Amino acid sequence: MIKEIWDTIQEDKLKVYKLMRIEYEENFLELDLDRKRIHKKRKNKKERNKLLRANTKQHLYYCCKALNNTVNHYKAIYFENDYYRLKRLIEV
Repeated sequence: MIKEIWDTIQEDKLKVYKLMRIEYEENFLELDLDRKRIHKKRKNKKERNKLLRANTKQHLYYCCKALNNTVNHYKAIYFENDYYRLKRLIEV
């Protein structure tokens, strides 16, 4: 199932992913501004790296949420097809 969903995402040229990512665009802009502020501040290297690491984790979190929403979108379409629903019921 996941392979077919991945192929569908690539065939659509990430159209749905980009739409899902737009929901988090404000958060991405805020994280980018925060990253610039961190680079400008004169802190020791250890603190700056800690703040940058936290910023990167938040960025990855929002990317994963957008990807998860995309997969959920395609899963709903995948299970709407009667063949796949029947196949899933037989497996369970």
